[in-house]
Amino acid sequence: MGVYERDPKTGRKCKKGQRGVWYFYFTISGRRYRAAIPEAQTKRQALVAEANARAAVFNGTYGRKEAGQASFCDFLTGEYLTWAKANKKSWRFDTYAAPIVAEYFKGKRFCDISPAAVVKYRDHRLSETTVRGNKRNGNSVCRELAMISKAFVRAIKAGYCEENPLKKVDWPKQPNRRERVLSDEEEALILSKLTGKYANIRAPFLTALYSGMRRGEMFALRWMDVDFERGFFRLRETTTKSSKARTVPLIEPARAELVSLHKADECNPLSPVFPINKERASHLLSELLES
Repeated sequence: MGVYERDPKTGRKCKKGQRGVWYFYFTISGRRYRAAIPEAQTKRQALVAEANARAAVFNGTYGRKEAGQASFCDFLTGEYLTWAKANKKSWRFDTYAAPIVAEYFKGKRFCDISPAAVVKYRDHRLSETTVRGNKRNGNSVCRELAMISKAFVRAIKAGYCEENPLKKVDWPKQPNRRERVLSDEEEALILSKLTGKYANIRAPFLTALYSGMRRGEMFALRWMDVDFERGFFRLRETTTKSSKARTVPLIEPARAELVSLHKADECNPLSPVFPINKERASHLLSELLES
């Protein structure tokens, strides 16, 4: 249909010689596109705007916000968190960290967040102390930066921005994790204390000690994952960090402890192996070690 003018007061098309607001209107693949062109002063200018709109439709960019102009914080706490909850195993950390990041970058658009701005955020977080008064661990800051980077990756795919500033930022360097092996005396001392309110963490403690599984993998175990006859755990792909299934040897004395727990529990194959959640178990173990 091309371009035309409408009277802003009546909404009707302008008659010859009458001035109004220019509009374009066209159809592509059965879909209609119509919009005002308030900047156009002449028909020639309106035709140029129409041609640009047609090109945007063909390029798949019609109707998108100008790259970088959208609110980073709104995207992070809204669209990104919704995606993370549906797709990331670590989404709980994201729900904790996203409000902290959003508060720091409050009011910022994607285009406002440069590599220098991210460096300032990194240094700010590293300089802070935790609620317990300890120096903030660089690993937690690395996880926050990883979340911000992933948010930018998602935003680029959605057309909100074009570059990821995290690619030009140095992340905190952390020393290799300290190796700590319990001596026989330390193991015996801890086991002697696993009574009373600490009895429920005896099986998780021995399983962790003799299997080397991650905490999340251990507490995701169901009885159907334990093969007593052949002596191994089956870790399902939905419970491992790498999303790959694998087996872990089931050896003594962890095996004997789990056999006793299985007999006493009389549970079905879908029941959790350990009668306690991982947060409570970690709390009790920390309490016991400090006593």
